[in-house]
Amino acid sequence: MDTWTGLTAAYCLRRGATVIVRGLRSAADLRHEHQLAAMNEQLGIQTVWLPSRPQLVATSSTVARAYRSAQSARPS
Repeated sequence: MDTWTGLTAAYCLRRGATVIVRGLRSAADLRHEHQLAAMNEQLGIQTVWLPSRPQLVATSSTVARAYRSAQSARPS
């Protein structure tokens, strides 16, 4: 896993990436993501959106990170 501060587009450019893949859960996400994609495009990064499966619409990245953290904290 890699972490960074600042703009994701700047991180991508440093790493040589030209595309960001983002998930969409709802129409509200699309409005927000469209604004981010427009900004990233000005910085040279394209955005690809993938819709979520219906059963995962209520799952946020915060919930996914918390789940992953809990799984890694479990004794083997």
